[in-house]
Amino acid sequence: PLVGSDLLERASWPERQEDLVLVNALSVEQDRMRPSLIPSALQVVAENQKHFSDFAFYELGRAYRGFEDERSCLLFGLYSRENNRFVELLNHLEKLLATLGLSAEFAPRQEKFPNPLAPAAWPGTHPHEYVNVRVQGKFHGVATTAHPLVLKSFKAKGHFSFFVLDL
Repeated sequence: PLVGSDLLERASWPERQEDLVLVNALSVEQDRMRPSLIPSALQVVAENQKHFSDFAFYELGRAYRGFEDERSCLLFGLYSRENNRFVELLNHLEKLLATLGLSAEFAPRQEKFPNPLAPAAWPGTHPHEYVNVRVQGKFHGVATTAHPLVLKSFKAKGHFSFFVLDL
């Protein structure tokens, strides 16, 4: 659950959270607790798109908003060099929520109520492919496609759609 400031900068992640920097970090690349699984997922896309034109992956891990605010999250991503897989991603999300017995509401982005899993200040979400996942009226997830400019900063070409659920 560690990242470096370089990864957060390449991902254009808005929350720097200097209070989560480790005093005795082993390396500069892993000197702070990660605020989200999203920057790490972008790095996974950058590495794997060199070898595969289509792939899917998931990560079950921790993200931190402070040392007392640890969240277990699930990130599931679909990458394709040629096709946008956002609708396929939403189908997978619906099946997962139904299997878990959760009735969720998919809602569009609302500037008045920002989703904490994808901060409003983060320019990495696609403007038209974004869905908030609400369970019992509270934000518990987000599904979106990564903005092409953020992918470009990782030297990745193609389409990366993903959802993050706060478990």
